[in-house]
Amino acid sequence: MWKLVGAASVAPLGSGLTVAKSPESMCLTAPKYGIKTPCFPFQLHAVAPVAANGWALIGEADKFVPVSNQRLASVKAGAAGFELGLKGAAGETVTMGAVDAKGGKAPVFKSATIGADGTATLQLP
Repeated sequence: MWKLVGAASVAPLGSGLTVAKSPESMCLTAPKYGIKTPCFPFQLHAVAPVAANGWALIGEADKFVPVSNQRLASVKAGAAGFELGLKGAAGETVTMGAVDAKGGKAPVFKSATIGADGTATLQLP
């Protein structure tokens, strides 16, 4: 599973987004992780819309595609979070996350086990 490094940050859509090639100095952390190359091959950034309730669904932390229609059957934004309809293999444990973008707190992750019918419901937070 991926480990969240640093804190989630919120940037309004109007603030702009800059993508630039990382300088070599940013990549010299590889020896700390036992990697013999001078640079990590990529950086992964996720963008999520903030719902009217102030929460953003950030999805599965251990996936390259954290929010997918192959996993989510439905998403309902409630007064304080989301109700998720999940799908997957029977017995599979699915961990999803959301962040209170207005509150500035750490993301919340919860798990559900997919039932025999291939579905589950998960309430976040």
